[in-house]
Amino acid sequence: MAASTYAIVIKEDGSVMRRDLPTDLEKQVDALQDYVNGYFEFVRMNPIVDEQPLTMAVNDEGLIVQMRENLTATVLAGQLIVGPAVVLPAPDAEGNVTGFDNPSATKMLAAIGVINEPPF
Repeated sequence: MAASTYAIVIKEDGSVMRRDLPTDLEKQVDALQDYVNGYFEFVRMNPIVDEQPLTMAVNDEGLIVQMRENLTATVLAGQLIVGPAVVLPAPDAEGNVTGFDNPSATKMLAAIGVINEPPF
């Protein structure tokens, strides 16, 4: 059985949580669409922890449908982000996106400022 991987979901209200990220591509796409409330696109991010390159999945129609600004995600991405956002390791050379392992997800949550993580 493959090890669990995780995504860091940042909601518009500033809540941040760890969520499962399937390794199967089709299920991964479904999960990301669920987390951002629609189709998504990737936005580059600067590293936060250990110089690990990051990416953020955001709703690709968030501005059009007038989703609320996500201040936490905006600060992390260095550009305006609206709606829920998902922080992930940057894609590999082939463009594949994976989630964080458990220790990396915990470090990422701590770096974002999550002290008491809600259960997932």
